[in-house]
Amino acid sequence: PVSAEVIPVLAMHSTALMPHIRRVLSRDETDGMWKYWVVTALLPRFPNADIAALADVLERIAGEPTADEAEAEADIAAGELLNERIRKTSN
Repeated sequence: PVSAEVIPVLAMHSTALMPHIRRVLSRDETDGMWKYWVVTALLPRFPNADIAALADVLERIAGEPTADEAEAEADIAAGELLNERIRKTSN
C-alpha cells in the first residue's frame, strides 16, 4: 500500500538509484517478484536515458531469465519495457 506514495519519490532520484537497481536486477538476486515490481512500477517512471543505461540488464532478463524471473514474469515485463521505451524509440 505504501508503494504508491514511495515510488514517485524514488523515481525523482533515478540517477542515484541506478547502482542499486542494477544489483536488484542482477542474476545473483533471487527475488523474481521484487524484480517484477521494479520493472513494472518503478522503472516506467525513469527517464529514457536511465532505461537505456539498464538495457543490458533488461535484455538479459527478457532473453535469458533465471527460473525466479520467469516464474514472476519479470522477463515478460522487461521485454515490454524495452519495447515501449528503447526499441521503439531507436527504430
